[in-house]
Amino acid sequence: MSEWFYQSKKNEPVGPLTSKELLDKVRNGEISSITLVRKDDSQWVAADEVGELFSKAFDALKEHHCPFCGKICMLPPTTCTHCHRQVPISDEQRADRQEREKKELVADRRAKQKKKDELSFEEPEPTPEPRPLPKSAIGRVWRRFTDFLAVAFEREKE
Repeated sequence: MSEWFYQSKKNEPVGPLTSKELLDKVRNGEISSITLVRKDDSQWVAADEVGELFSKAFDALKEHHCPFCGKICMLPPTTCTHCHRQVPISDEQRADRQEREKKELVADRRAKQKKKDELSFEEPEPTPEPRPLPKSAIGRVWRRFTDFLAVAFEREKE
């Protein structure tokens, strides 16, 4: 689960907060569009740069009408307080919610990859191993070496 932080008016970090707590702070006015916020260990950014933060915070405050009785009710899915029926989420709201979740998932993945890239270091390229001599060359060198040793050994005996 994501943890949110924001800087208070005294420039002190406040948090960690859940997403719901952050939205409540936006609704209460504790977080304005210029307040610096960050998610987990990412960089501080102005709250208005966080995608859909303010629209999500105030979506619940919009008037929604029960499709059965027409009275004002809470943001679906909910139970209507007048007719006591379950108010399902509409297809349009479901599509919007899924789109937001996809965007959040992509943003999380990008942030994780960026953090991973920042923390990773480039390994030096390995030094290439010397090429082995062809077997015929090894044989020739070995024969010359043994011939040299034989001659040296013979000279030493004399």
